[in-house]
Amino acid sequence: MSNTTFRSVAWTSIERFGTQVFQAIFTIALARMLMPEDYGLIAMVFIFLMAGWMLMDGGLPLALVQKKNPTENDFSTVFWFNVLFGLVLYGVFFWSAPFIARFYEQPALIPIIKVVGLNVVIWSFGAVHGAKLDIALKFKKQAFIGMSAMLISGLFGVGLAYYGYGVWALVFQFLTNHSLRIACYWIFGERWRPRLIFSLTSLKSLFSFGFAVTLSALLDTIYKNIYAVFIGRRYTVGELGLFQQGYNLSNLLTTNIAYTIARSFIPLQSTFHDNPDKQHYLFYRFLSLACFIIFPLAILLAVLAEPFVSFVLTKKWLQAVPFLQILCLSYLWYPVLVTNERMLLAKGFSRPYLMSQIIKKAFGFTVFFMCLPHGIFWICASIGFYAFFDMVVSVIFLQKYLSIRWIEQLKIVLPVLGLAVFSGIVAWLVVLGTTYYASASDFMKLVCGGISGLGVYAIGAHLLKLDEWKFMLNYLKNRHA
Repeated sequence: MSNTTFRSVAWTSIERFGTQVFQAIFTIALARMLMPEDYGLIAMVFIFLMAGWMLMDGGLPLALVQKKNPTENDFSTVFWFNVLFGLVLYGVFFWSAPFIARFYEQPALIPIIKVVGLNVVIWSFGAVHGAKLDIALKFKKQAFIGMSAMLISGLFGVGLAYYGYGVWALVFQFLTNHSLRIACYWIFGERWRPRLIFSLTSLKSLFSFGFAVTLSALLDTIYKNIYAVFIGRRYTVGELGLFQQGYNLSNLLTTNIAYTIARSFIPLQSTFHDNPDKQHYLFYRFLSLACFIIFPLAILLAVLAEPFVSFVLTKKWLQAVPFLQILCLSYLWYPVLVTNERMLLAKGFSRPYLMSQIIKKAFGFTVFFMCLPHGIFWICASIGFYAFFDMVVSVIFLQKYLSIRWIEQLKIVLPVLGLAVFSGIVAWLVVLGTTYYASASDFMKLVCGGISGLGVYAIGAHLLKLDEWKFMLNYLKNRHA
């Protein structure tokens, strides 16, 4: 792995981890002041917000990053298209708010939807600025912008919760976060300003790639958020809040980290358009790094879920523990999935990528509706079935179109997975021992289980001489030399 690759991953990781650390702190603070019902109300409208967000950020801006030498016409055209589309989407949200509230039988959702929907308009003004920072590989700047926005918006949300604003604390935290991030893109970003240009030729050329990516992102967003729609309709708002908390916590250490590492993948791959060997090398290095980081964290969080939830979120959230555990194990495969998908997109295969998404989502929706009547635990299990199928299909498509063999990926994944499972078993035994022989507190269970699990993982990585472990040690030595 080159220093450029590692620095890119490091800064995207710093941004994501920094924002997620702040988000975790604020989530803990908010969870102590708010009720599961408040999170349930937000979850009910999140599918509409995320769908709009993905339409703004997932297609044409990514096409700009993937394209070799995008022009000023391309940037300005995408900007004006996004702004117009964002305004239209907000109009749809505003008009449909009463119908959505009636569907859930929750009149309180009407003003929430109208305010939360503003996020789509706000984000439309900054998607191109974010793409320009990606193209310039300025992930350090994005890290500072993202963490600053999260810190300020989080403090604002906690303040509102403290003064009794309930669900509105969550609403305005989202709104403030996006507003500050976009403002910083304009002030501290690439200092690019859109021109009064709208080229149908540029839009058409970018749309050929971006349309497939946008539709794929929309399918993925609908699938990931459809749980909230049907859980909110079939079960109570409190049960939806418990599910959503388990879902958010599991994503904190799995999908978020996977997408963080993969974020710099396409921009780096695009710099090696004419060097397939280098692109394949980067693919294996990204896959190895993602698995090395995510596997132990996901397994340890599943093992330590009960003391973690009890100590950090308080005992009123303990019913979310089984949901958190099964979701952590479900999303274990995300580093393999995301790296394979990004490689396919980096090489311009957006239509095969869309086809793979259609196949996977058809399976996912089928399994979800089969499990829906049997309770939230089985809904979480359906996510696990889908996640494994998702990963397998992505590996098959990559082998078909780019001849990256699944057996080579397996050689990277298995040693890390085996070591992570072993470290999880050790942590579980330590927690079991502290429970039955020492009657330890939840905090001591967390500390003892976490230290033993991560310690065994570090020692095992050193003894097995895993590449990522050696590289990180060498990188740290050089930094301090």
